[in-house]
Amino acid sequence: IITGSLGATRGRVLVDSHDVSLEPELARMRIGYMPEGVPLYPELRVREYLLHRAALKGVGGRQRAAALGRALERTQTVDVADWLIGRLSKGYRQRVALADALISEPPILILDEPTAGLDPNQMREVRSLLRTLSADHTILLSTHLLSEVEASCDRAVVLHRGRLVAQGTVDELRRPSSQEGITCSVMAPRSALAALVAERFPTMELEVVAESAVDSTVILRWAHAAQGCSAAAVIRALVEAGFEDRKSTRLNSSHATL
Repeated sequence: IITGSLGATRGRVLVDSHDVSLEPELARMRIGYMPEGVPLYPELRVREYLLHRAALKGVGGRQRAAALGRALERTQTVDVADWLIGRLSKGYRQRVALADALISEPPILILDEPTAGLDPNQMREVRSLLRTLSADHTILLSTHLLSEVEASCDRAVVLHRGRLVAQGTVDELRRPSSQEGITCSVMAPRSALAALVAERFPTMELEVVAESAVDSTVILRWAHAAQGCSAAAVIRALVEAGFEDRKSTRLNSSHATL
């Protein structure tokens, strides 16, 4: 959605103040995207492929050779620049895909499963490369491997079925919390839900995850020791107030696992 490859069903995405849906070309100019399983051309040499991609991304003719040299050097693919892509190992193909994302020197890199299918040595090499690139680029890394997050990321966002359930530094997400919580999708406006929480559960925190004209998805948190606060009590209060509880899921103490 951020890269414009898929449309959003709600909300807005701004890339460097440019709305992805209203100004897609300006937004994409600031992004280098490496999808999982990049469809490279096996019959092209690495140099030919990257020059072709640079032209598609609007890198000027005079700047193209210099951009190619920088991308090859930063991804450590200079030694295979004249190889056919079809002859490269999986690790080198990943590096070529990363060089493609870098060729126009965008400030933001979006990488989807960049180490998928690599052996342990290749994974270490790619992670080292990402740490080097993070000095000059903001890198958004999508992965289902927690070891990848711990090895590569400064901050993490945890999603569950498209919903944000936790965010923070890796240390913050790993650290046990003194709170419990529940995420609720309720057929009620936020104002009515906030009034109910203030009346029945004054020590409870309410965080709005998403809201439409007819319903709200919220996270309710409370201290372990808070009297009368529990997942069952929250659901019971919603029902008694006449709200339709479409889906409630209890959060564990770290707020990261459902």
